[in-house]
Amino acid sequence: VQGTSPLSDVFKNDYWGRPMQSESSHRSWRPLTVLSFRYLKGLYSVSQLTMHRCVNTITHAAVAEVVGILATRLFSPSSHQDSLLLKVITKIAFALHPTHVEVTANAANRNHIMALLFSTILCDPQCPLQFFCIALIAGFLCSETFLFQVPAAMVTLIVMQYYRKRRMSSTQGDAQPQQSFISVAVDYLLAAGQILPRLLFMMMAVGLYLGGRAYFDTLNIPEGLIRPAENPFYNFRGQHRIRNYMYILAIHVAKSWGVDPIGFSHEYGYECVPALKDWNDPRLLLPYGVGALLLMSWVAVFVFPRTLLGPVAIHWAWLLTLFPVSGFVKVGTFISDRIVVASTVSVSWWIGAGLWIWLTRVKHRLPAIPLQFILIGWFMTVSYMKVHHRSLQWMDSISLLESSLATCPRFAKAQMEMSKIYSGLYPDKFNLRLARKHLETARDIDPDMCDLHQQFAYVAIQEGNYLEYEEELTQAVLCPFTLGGAFPMWQQYWQAALNSASTQEKMTELLQRKEKYTRIIQEAVEAAQRNEANEQKKESPIVGWK
Repeated sequence: VQGTSPLSDVFKNDYWGRPMQSESSHRSWRPLTVLSFRYLKGLYSVSQLTMHRCVNTITHAAVAEVVGILATRLFSPSSHQDSLLLKVITKIAFALHPTHVEVTANAANRNHIMALLFSTILCDPQCPLQFFCIALIAGFLCSETFLFQVPAAMVTLIVMQYYRKRRMSSTQGDAQPQQSFISVAVDYLLAAGQILPRLLFMMMAVGLYLGGRAYFDTLNIPEGLIRPAENPFYNFRGQHRIRNYMYILAIHVAKSWGVDPIGFSHEYGYECVPALKDWNDPRLLLPYGVGALLLMSWVAVFVFPRTLLGPVAIHWAWLLTLFPVSGFVKVGTFISDRIVVASTVSVSWWIGAGLWIWLTRVKHRLPAIPLQFILIGWFMTVSYMKVHHRSLQWMDSISLLESSLATCPRFAKAQMEMSKIYSGLYPDKFNLRLARKHLETARDIDPDMCDLHQQFAYVAIQEGNYLEYEEELTQAVLCPFTLGGAFPMWQQYWQAALNSASTQEKMTELLQRKEKYTRIIQEAVEAAQRNEANEQKKESPIVGWK
C-alpha cells in the first residue's frame, strides 16, 4: 500500500501484507484492491483516510449507476422518460441502502464494493466481450467474495438475455402470453444457449480460481485465526450449529430487505447475539418467516411462470451471495453489513420497479398523484437520514463503539476498544479508571479473549503496577493475535528493568522474575510445537457439522 515493497509482493501476500501460505494469513487475496490503495493514495492533497473514503464513494456510485442501467434492461420501459425515472429510482434505492455504509465509510472494505462493480457488469448480455472478460478477471483479483457473486451474475445474465429475446419476439408479433412452467424453463435454456460462450468462460474462470487456490494451499483459513471473540458460533456442531446458523442467515436476509432485527453495530461478536439453546427459542420465528416467504415465491412462480420465474431466480441467486455466512465454510465473519451488500442488488431492482410501476402504470385519480410523490419522498428522506446517521458514526471511533455497545452491551471486543480510547488513544479522553472498568467488563464477558492481556499490561504500566504489567505482558506474548507487538515490548522492558536495578538484591529479584516468565513462554512454545506435530493433516475449507 505504501509503495515501498516490490510489486510482486502484492500477488504473493494477503490483504494485510502477510505471505499467503503463512499460518497467520486469513487467505484474503485481493491484489487489485491493494493496488488501488497504492496508486490512488496521492491524487489529492487531503488526508489518506479522506482520499480512500472518496474512492470508495465513487466506486459505490459507479455500482449504483450499473444497477440502475440493468433495471432498465430488465423491465424495458416504453419511453425514454420512463426509462430515466426507473433508473433514477433504482439508483437511489441502492445508494441509500443502510447496509452500504460500512463498505463506503470504512476504507478497508473497498474490496467488497469493487468486486460488486465487476460482477454487475457481467450481468449485461450487451456488454462487449472484451470488457466482459476484463471485468471477470478483475473481479477475482479484487476479493474472494467475488467467487460467490459469479453464479448470481450468471443467472441474471440468462434472465436478461431471455427478456431481450422476448422483447424482440413481441415486436415481431410472436408473443406467447400463456405458457406452462416447463415451456418457460425451456425458453430460458434456449436463452442460455445464446450466451453459452460467456457462461462457459465464467465457469472456467471459477474452476481455474479454485484450482489455483487449492494448488497453492490458500483456500483454507487456519483454525487458529477463527476466534470466538469475532465468530462465537463457529465451534458449534450438529443441530445446535444448524439452529444458530439458520438464525444468522435469516438476519442477513432481513438486512438485505432493509430490516435490521438486532440493531446496528459495526461488529457483532462474542455475547452480542446469545446462542439459541433449543428449537423452542422464539427467535427462530425469523428464519421460519424468511423461509416461508422464499418458498411462497416459488409457489407463485409455478402459478405465473412467464412473469415471475426470472425475477424470483434472480433474487434467489443474489441471496446465495450470503453463502459464506451459512455455516458451511470457514470464515471469520459472524454478522456483518458488508457481506449483505451484494444481495441488495436484486432488492434494489424490486424496490425501483415497484415504485416505478406505482408511479407510471397504476391508474389513480388526480388527488392521489401528488400523494405518491410525497410518500416516495418520505421513504427516500427516512432512508437518507438513517444512512447519514450511520455514516457520521463511522467518522469517529468513539461514536462507532458507543453505537455498538448500545446494541451489544456484552460485546467484549468493543469494551476492549473503549478501554484503548480511555488509556491514551485519545489524550483528551484519558481516564485510567474508565479504561480498567471497560477491561474488567470485557474479561467478565469473555475470559478466554487473549487480546485483553496486552491492554491490561498497557493500563498497568501507566498505573505504575509493574508486577501486573509483567504478568499480563507475558500472557500477551503467548497470544497469537498480540505476539507481534507484545514480544518487542517484553524484550525492551526487561532490558530497561535490569539496567535500572540499583542494588544487587534488586537485580537478583528481577532476574528470578524474568527467568520465571521466560520459562512460561518456552513451555508454551514447546506445547504448541507438539500439538502442531500431532495435527499434520490438511484442513478443509468446509466445516464439519457432526
